[in-house]
Amino acid sequence: MLFLLLVNHAAVSFMVSPMDADIWFYHDSQNNILFDGLVSFIHIIRLPTFFLISGILTTQMIDKYGLSVVGLKRVKRLLIPLLFVVLFFGPMINVNIAIISGDSNPYSWKSILPIHEFQIRHLGTSYVWFLYYLLTFSVIHIFSTPFLKSLGVEVYRGKYWPIFLIALVLISTSISLFTWKENSLFGQYELLPHGGSYFGYFSFYVAGVYIANVPQGLKRLSKHSYFLALLAAGIMSFVIYLGLSYQEVSVGLNPMEFDVRLMVLSNLSMTLLSFGLMGIACSYYTKNNPLIFYFSQSSYFIYIIHFPVMILFMRWIFPLYQNATFKFLAILISTLNFSILLNHSWRKIWKSNPPI
Repeated sequence: MLFLLLVNHAAVSFMVSPMDADIWFYHDSQNNILFDGLVSFIHIIRLPTFFLISGILTTQMIDKYGLSVVGLKRVKRLLIPLLFVVLFFGPMINVNIAIISGDSNPYSWKSILPIHEFQIRHLGTSYVWFLYYLLTFSVIHIFSTPFLKSLGVEVYRGKYWPIFLIALVLISTSISLFTWKENSLFGQYELLPHGGSYFGYFSFYVAGVYIANVPQGLKRLSKHSYFLALLAAGIMSFVIYLGLSYQEVSVGLNPMEFDVRLMVLSNLSMTLLSFGLMGIACSYYTKNNPLIFYFSQSSYFIYIIHFPVMILFMRWIFPLYQNATFKFLAILISTLNFSILLNHSWRKIWKSNPPI
């Protein structure tokens, strides 16, 4: 997941299809259609799978530690890093984005502070918007748990509960995307994000909670017959989605613009692949591999530090007269190596037991 994130952030500037300025800040003159496909695939699977896993893990934590302990853990794990990034890394990133974008006055307060027209609802959560979403999801989860238990609410546990759950997620995300008029889910930086974005991702979090409340739920998803069928259907949907997107690009259209056909295919791919990858993870993931264990312990810190590092390399590499592949690899390799070096130093300072 971590490596996919770095690849996604390094590649998005080199897509042929220009991204909306509210989503991404730069579109390089050197581009390649292959980056459109790469970014689309990573975008479709990464965050839905993350929120699916988060719902499962938060439920397991509540069962093990209790609501108050989990609430405190969420403050330490999510709120404090969120505030640190917004208040310290955020202004630095904003200045560099302003420089990359050719702003004549990149060090002005308007560029430095993530506030527009002094409206608090526009206070940005920067690249850690997902922490803000997850924090609010956790708050809803913690406060709703006692209420739902008092009502005696139980999840459906019949023989075909995975199909039932996937259908619910598909319906929920389809409604979110259709009302939002977007082809796929993406995060927003505002404190009051659009409901289509927020509740779309919330659907995956709730699905994770659902799975955690079904006896042997993860074991059921890890059956080869389940996750192979989901992956096959998800890949088929994604291939059709790519073909239709390429067709629009070839006639001068932007596949980022809302299209019901693209929305349906994107949503099918996102949902089926997310659940399929969840099944693979349950079947094959092991912490016995030293390299996997190292990155599982380091992923959170590398995630938080990677974008301030990457934005500096982008500032230096974007102006080069090189092709898109060279720039992409230069940004990716430089960011990955320097982030790992910082992580190694961080773990060494804390004697392999860092707070983040």
